[in-house]
Amino acid sequence: MQPDAALHLLVVPRAHIPDTGCLGPQDLDLVEAMDALGRELLRQRAPPGARTKLGYHVPPWRSVGHLHLHAMALPHTPAWAAAKYSLPGTWLSSRALMRRLRWSWPLLGGAGGGEDGEAV
Repeated sequence: MQPDAALHLLVVPRAHIPDTGCLGPQDLDLVEAMDALGRELLRQRAPPGARTKLGYHVPPWRSVGHLHLHAMALPHTPAWAAAKYSLPGTWLSSRALMRRLRWSWPLLGGAGGGEDGEAV
């Protein structure tokens, strides 16, 4: 496995969920728990002050057929890898996914993806 960031962790649920397109409002608790775990792991392991990015690749732009949250401390390595984790239609930030599930908005790919960009 080749990490695409200074620190690149994956949070994977035990239950098999193919991808973000299979999630609904009933899955908000799971997605919030995955987000909280990813943030806690970054807080513990990332360098102080590192910018972070948490999110999901959306179908069909994913390489693994199981839901997983990318929790990364930036910068991306190599730098061009940033495109893979920010292009509209391919990436959905964790916060954007939670917002969509909370308000029952349709999951139409990665529009509004972007990065969290918080410091830990």
